[in-house]
Amino acid sequence: MRQLTVYIAHRELYFQQVFAGIMREVTAAKGWRVHAPTHFDIRAELGRSPAQGDAMILSLTPACHNLARALHVPFVDVAFEHDGHLICPHVMPDHAAAGRLVAEHFLNCGYKAFGFIGSAQQPPPFWVRARYQGFREALQNAQHHCITYAMDEQGSPDVFGAHDRHFAAWVAALPEPVALLLASTEQAATVLDACRSRGLSIPEHVALAGIGNEDALCRALQPQLSNVELDGYSAVRYAA
Repeated sequence: MRQLTVYIAHRELYFQQVFAGIMREVTAAKGWRVHAPTHFDIRAELGRSPAQGDAMILSLTPACHNLARALHVPFVDVAFEHDGHLICPHVMPDHAAAGRLVAEHFLNCGYKAFGFIGSAQQPPPFWVRARYQGFREALQNAQHHCITYAMDEQGSPDVFGAHDRHFAAWVAALPEPVALLLASTEQAATVLDACRSRGLSIPEHVALAGIGNEDALCRALQPQLSNVELDGYSAVRYAA
């Protein structure tokens, strides 16, 4: 019986789908079992002989890629983040395509003004940059400009604080109607509050869309948030 070691540190719904998909694929295959440790120290694995398993599916930081290669065990990285210089097999959603899909939706709805709510983290995470790139390029191809605002991925922790007032003023200064893509759906509550504080209606004055797998959050918001879901189940077929 061959062993597939799976360690995915992230708990977002997308990665839950990835893990569920792995279990489904392994169940359908013959001669494999899954080992899913609750903790995985890649440096400790270097001193282990033999390594844990005949193959591995891991979520790694870019700094760990060389260490993983030193294990001499076939592995695939399924994390969202990389530094643009892939040195190992890597499976993740096409974030740029998701951004383009949102831009095309907004364009088809007839919007003429567009914005992207990005990340205050410096440098922004790869997935934020890729979503923005796809969104911006699709708009540029249609002869439109995209303005940006940097926000914490989970919105401002200080509701109606200085940060929120600044963001609310930024939203109020936008041309109406404007269509905004959120880097993370977790920003949606803050954006909705900012719009309401300035008397801006959704979607009459400001249209919003997100990218991610927080379907319950999208449905709980009033009005509900349009969202592009990332398919964790399909990603597994490439990783496995």
